[in-house]
Amino acid sequence: MLNSDLRDFVQEVVAIMVATRDENLVAHGTRAYGALVNADGDQLTFYINAIAFKNIQQNLINNGQLALAFGRPTDYRAVQIKGTFLSHKEADARDNLIIERYLLMFADIVEKLGGNAKPYRALPALPAMAITMKIETVFNQTPGAMTGESIL
Repeated sequence: MLNSDLRDFVQEVVAIMVATRDENLVAHGTRAYGALVNADGDQLTFYINAIAFKNIQQNLINNGQLALAFGRPTDYRAVQIKGTFLSHKEADARDNLIIERYLLMFADIVEKLGGNAKPYRALPALPAMAITMKIETVFNQTPGAMTGESIL
């Protein structure tokens, strides 16, 4: 499903926001701390703080709909991936290493862009949950003429 370019992009250290919705179509979102795409490119696992997971868990059970926005702060390239919740688990030691690496590298990017990296190094990412979703659609969100167009 995701080609190698998109797979590489979403697995980079990019800003990631996750959103779900409740039965009244009210959105609930949080920040994610890294993402991995499976070998077939049709599933995505991402990481969120365990407390934040409690805020979206019921939405995932009730309707299973997820949207993730990925944005690279260095050039504003962005995509939105929509899909369906498949599973979740507590982040294990391997997952925690991915999250910690993501946070350090994201803070470095912020600092290189002239921002204050300190808040990014202190984000409350752990303990975390690993959430896996089935990828269904991908949209271009990079500012410009192609914004909003379907990639998949």
